Amino acid sequence: MGAGLLVGLLFPATALGARQLSVPLVDYVTEIRIFMPGDGSNGYVVPTSEERAAFTAAATALVAKGDVARAEQALAPYPWFEILDYRDGTGGAPYWVIAEKTPLARGWGFYFFARAASRDALIIEAPHPLADRDSELLAARAASELRPAAFLLAGAHRYADGGRASDMTHATYSIFQSMHEVVTTASRVAVQIHGFSSATHPGYPELLLSSGTTVPGPAAEQICTVVTDQGLGCTLFTGTAFAPLGAQTNVQGAFSRQAAGDGHFLHFETADTVRDEAPRGEIIIRALADHWPAPVGSHGCAHAATGRAALDWGWLIGYGVLWACRRWRPRRKA
Repeated sequence: MGAGLLVGLLFPATALGARQLSVPLVDYVTEIRIFMPGDGSNGYVVPTSEERAAFTAAATALVAKGDVARAEQALAPYPWFEILDYRDGTGGAPYWVIAEKTPLARGWGFYFFARAASRDALIIEAPHPLADRDSELLAARAASELRPAAFLLAGAHRYADGGRASDMTHATYSIFQSMHEVVTTASRVAVQIHGFSSATHPGYPELLLSSGTTVPGPAAEQICTVVTDQGLGCTLFTGTAFAPLGAQTNVQGAFSRQAAGDGHFLHFETADTVRDEAPRGEIIIRALADHWPAPVGSHGCAHAATGRAALDWGWLIGYGVLWACRRWRPRRKA
């Protein structure tokens, strides 16, 4: 799919309302990043407090009730954004998305809120597209396979503007941070996918896994053990080495710890070898899937119980679907 085709799919001339889009998530991210403000472009605009409040209101409306009308009302003063009724490919996971229209006039990002999450305990975040080369694609693959509660994608290179204004992990007052705050709960863990160059970080492991503090925590320890057993070099950050990539000043991590306590933020620093070789990235995704298993049937028969309640023309059909979901158990690919 070329960039022009994606733009046409994203923004056809239609009436007001959430626009429908069905494109595989990895393809969507691959195409949209072409338009992101790049290194030194000065294309990122720092949002005002009023703008952050408006986006918070829109995201809250979508997350709480799927209230597209209220979300659009909140974003009405910002015509360069829209709400998408999005599916991750034909028949894929459905999301409400706050998306910036092309050409990107602000660089504020793209925010996917699940309507049928398989792993509501997970949030996947890609705060450094372009800068951490292809980290956004690994994050998109993870989101597509894991179907988390939300997928947050920053909209500009971290060095698009000076003074860390466009670095989402250090910009306290950003739309990215506001969206992180909306989806953070006491039952969720935010997983950030980052990347570094092995050439400029000699001696670093393939995966440096941090909680943002010097205490890795049980989840990080277990995931690191699993990926190591699968042949991927993993080191836990404890503050004694690799400090530049330890995420100790990450503002999303700080908020998660303040709002939900320790154990609600994981920072995955991946070497380029992991991002360049799909099977190695898949080891991380499988480890996350195993640590936070999806309910039985959540992919093929997503939310049958919810669907049963919504079918006002008969509980019997809903019960039959729920029974079928419990009978059908998807097998993990080898």
